[in-house]
Amino acid sequence: MLIFEDNAPSHRPARRTVRHGAYALIENDGRIAVDVLRTQTRKIVDLPGGGLEWVRTDKDKLVLGKDGRPILETEEQALIREVAEEIGLIVRPGARLAEAVQCYRSSDGRTDVLGYAALWTAEQVGEVPKTEPDHELDWLEPELAIRCLRHESHRLFVMKWLSWQQRNFGELVVHPGRIPRRHRATP
Repeated sequence: MLIFEDNAPSHRPARRTVRHGAYALIENDGRIAVDVLRTQTRKIVDLPGGGLEWVRTDKDKLVLGKDGRPILETEEQALIREVAEEIGLIVRPGARLAEAVQCYRSSDGRTDVLGYAALWTAEQVGEVPKTEPDHELDWLEPELAIRCLRHESHRLFVMKWLSWQQRNFGELVVHPGRIPRRHRATP
């Protein structure tokens, strides 16, 4: 397991939380899908995916297990749901490649998060209308994604995937290049 600390804050916000998430590495013609979140002040690039949620009935009631505790969705279920909501792709999860623990500040800057993340390969099998309008799908060369991704764990997930690809499918050449203006980190 990889452990990181990103965006170490100079002061601690009042809120802290733990988040379990699953993220997809979706490849198409040598490029990988990224989720671009636009805020009022900056652009954030992440791998598509997100946090696991509690399973609910169609009437928004929590589903309880045999022990009487709420049931959390699986990583695969979260991956399918989050990718569809954020970037409008229907995916089929493949192999679970890596996991990481990372501390980071939430996108709104109000919460410190201890994130447990799993990286899955996924295959695109369709498209649906996305439900989160501030998220956009983009396809980047892996080496460009490594430089643009917000979280160190996501960058290392891509490197791990490149290594896995090389081991399983032969030589893979990564070309460093100039970062296009639309993908440069903004403060």
